[in-house]
Amino acid sequence: MLPLWTWRRLRRRAQGRGAKAAFKGYHGYPCVLCASVNSEVVHGIPSRKRVLKEGDIVSLDFGAVVDGYFGDSAITVAVGAKIAPETERLLRVTEVAAIGDCGGQAGGDPGRHRRAVQGVVEPRGFRCKGFVGHGIGVHMHEDPQVPNLARPVTA
Repeated sequence: MLPLWTWRRLRRRAQGRGAKAAFKGYHGYPCVLCASVNSEVVHGIPSRKRVLKEGDIVSLDFGAVVDGYFGDSAITVAVGAKIAPETERLLRVTEVAAIGDCGGQAGGDPGRHRRAVQGVVEPRGFRCKGFVGHGIGVHMHEDPQVPNLARPVTA
């Protein structure tokens, strides 16, 4: 992602591929995507007032509807090439956790997903939060809910 990209540009790219934005208007959400910058938690609202700068990280959560089916995906990316070493480490750990996520496939075991995510993240010095993934299909949020924790986090 480049510092000069805009939320409008991202929306146009999705629309140009025949997708309808799934998030805009969903439970009153005002935008076509969620964008959380740096330490903001999920489902941030993009703002024209916010200027992304070199070294920021941005979590982008996209939702689209194609042929009556919902898709929902998120990625966290660096803005520019100069990021702090700890930020780079965080991005690598989350990528490894996502690659190791094996519960999201059809017939997958949600418990296996929880163990995969927590088993990658915590030994590398980061903590899992109590957020959940979700099923998706003809509705944005469907069963099952898929926690990212296999066991409670201890202090």
